[in-house]
Amino acid sequence: MAALDAKITEILRIVGEIQSHSRPVIEECYREFLIHSHDSDERAYADPADQVREILIHENYLSQKDLEICLEFDIASLAAEPGHKNMRELHEVLPMK
Repeated sequence: MAALDAKITEILRIVGEIQSHSRPVIEECYREFLIHSHDSDERAYADPADQVREILIHENYLSQKDLEICLEFDIASLAAEPGHKNMRELHEVLPMK
């Protein structure tokens, strides 16, 4: 039983390392999604929730842990970008769970 516990602990440690190393990639992916999806006339889905679900989550195979990183994104860092209001709207419809 101790060997199994040790193996589980090791796997969880590795998963944690993978998540920490993937954070910058996820943040950049999310930033690019917001910049390229702000215009509801040009994006695939007019509804912000549909755009987030289909384009951000499904096309990028994001997990709940990945979405938690997106939720922590500093949306104010894009305040100078055209379409910031729409980017904020996309950010606000991110699923919490």
